[in-house]
Amino acid sequence: MKRVISILFLAVIIGGSLAIQEGTIDDVDKVIFYALPHSHTDAGWYWTYNYYYNLAKNILNSVTDYLSTHEHARFTWSDHSFFRKWFNEEVKGKGEKEGKVRELIKNGHLDLINGGLVQNDEASSHMKETYTNFEE
Repeated sequence: MKRVISILFLAVIIGGSLAIQEGTIDDVDKVIFYALPHSHTDAGWYWTYNYYYNLAKNILNSVTDYLSTHEHARFTWSDHSFFRKWFNEEVKGKGEKEGKVRELIKNGHLDLINGGLVQNDEASSHMKETYTNFEE
């Protein structure tokens, strides 16, 4: 009996990852491919905060424009320091743009996750560092 395997592709700004369940392609009757748009923007890992913010600003502007015209599309954002700065400088008080962003969030097209100022290192972080990210 052949089986179905799911392929999860995490699209990131630089690079990506691929997770495939155990088995060989010969055992597979059908392959299901999931693309999850995601951007990981560090608030000062290699470049300065402002350099990363300019990248984040471009991502948020293009994503919100795209989501506004593609009703079935979704996007997940987790770096709230960049989102807050972008919202306050580029969106808040801008009438139609602010309404558009609020509507995208309300309808689940732009999903704000994590709740911390930056995306914590979920691969090897200690709980204390994860909590600190939410507290500060």
